[in-house]
Amino acid sequence: MTARAGCGEGERAVDPQIDRQWLRGRRILVIGLARSGIAACRVLAGLGSDVTGNDQKGRGDLDSAALDEIEAKDVRLVLGSHDPGLVHGIDLVVLSPGVDPRLALLEEARRISIPVIGELELGYLLAHAPIVAVTGSNGKSTVTALLGEILEAAGREVVVAGNIGCPLVGEVHRASEDGVIVCEVSSFQLETIRRFRPRIAIILNLTPDHLDRHGSMVAYVDAKARIFSNQGGEDVTILNADDELTANLAPRVPAQILTFSASREQQEGAFVREGTIIVRRSGRERVLMPSESIRLVGPHNLLNSLACVAASSVLGVADLAVQQTLQSFQGLEHRLEFVRKLGGVSYVNDSKATNVDAVRSALESYAGSVVLIAGGRAKGVDFRELRPEVAERVKALILLGEARQVLHDALGDLVETHEVRTMDEAVTLAARLAEPGDTVLLSPSCASFDQFRDFEERGRAFKRAVARLAPPDKDRQ
Repeated sequence: MTARAGCGEGERAVDPQIDRQWLRGRRILVIGLARSGIAACRVLAGLGSDVTGNDQKGRGDLDSAALDEIEAKDVRLVLGSHDPGLVHGIDLVVLSPGVDPRLALLEEARRISIPVIGELELGYLLAHAPIVAVTGSNGKSTVTALLGEILEAAGREVVVAGNIGCPLVGEVHRASEDGVIVCEVSSFQLETIRRFRPRIAIILNLTPDHLDRHGSMVAYVDAKARIFSNQGGEDVTILNADDELTANLAPRVPAQILTFSASREQQEGAFVREGTIIVRRSGRERVLMPSESIRLVGPHNLLNSLACVAASSVLGVADLAVQQTLQSFQGLEHRLEFVRKLGGVSYVNDSKATNVDAVRSALESYAGSVVLIAGGRAKGVDFRELRPEVAERVKALILLGEARQVLHDALGDLVETHEVRTMDEAVTLAARLAEPGDTVLLSPSCASFDQFRDFEERGRAFKRAVARLAPPDKDRQ
């Protein structure tokens, strides 16, 4: 039975049928007031819910302008702690993805049968358009943005949302039933889904990441696999056949399966044959384009492009729109972003590379020697996995942040290694060590939260430092 507004705890439905009508007048607690939480508060207040926003941080550590905005919409704020008593008298808890689901406050909510959902789930429940959900350890934002541009080039109504920086709950109103929502989803968001059911689910790859949160690789993979847990036979899951952990999920998928591969032919999906991208559906093949005409750099981006090709075939996108977009798409900021060439040295910002596999992919994208800037806050991964790539491709290693000593211990015996304290120091030293033809690459393999607000702030700090570099002496040009 659906709970009534203001009902007592004994009358509460553990899993109510949440929709716009149900939300009106309900007392809702939103936990975590970063982008997702603010968006949830804004939307819920607009729907007529009685909203309380909660964050363990104080006002000075949050976006004060955003707090002012939601307060103007009658959202009450409780800041500075996550008091378990806040859940009493609440009808629904909405959790931001950055908040640990093991909080005592959330345990109390579950104990008294208050439903707890994530912002992603709330967005899904309010959406009219079908959703293409993209997850994986690396490449999510690139694939989400690229697929969005392909659909736009095809003249389709499309909204790009999710963990790419535009919370789903704040964007769903922009897409009608005839549109498509392309949504990046993280393992943190998938932990809290209940009914979330994408029309198309894409899993790009699975490599060690966020083990500090999930505790084990098994738990991490299980969280990612939740993306297809509610799908049915009319839905589609797209898997990377070149990634063993991802391919091994196939027996667990309840939906139709398409695969993509850069190394071998696939029965149903997209693959490369002799340098040409082929789409195979229902036993019929069509030639799309030469793989070398894709603008994005690196073997990993070929796989990202193939994922988009497979999804486009499901969505009925014309080949011309796919071809033109793959030939023109330049990529996203902080993902192998070319910053500047100075004295024959290229400077590349890959601040989004927060795990070992992302750094490996970055190093494999450049032919010459690399001066690698790495470090930050470790995420429970083994940096020794980078030893082959560092030994083969890196001429000097510059380390900063909390993990610099751990990285030094794992890799420092292979190449010339330096530890620094700031990004300015790192870039200045890298410019001194690099020679014409080299690449100075910021690819941290760590989270940014020890020194920066997020990976974007870290990437911008790198770009500012590069912009301040003086041209080299003429004898070095």
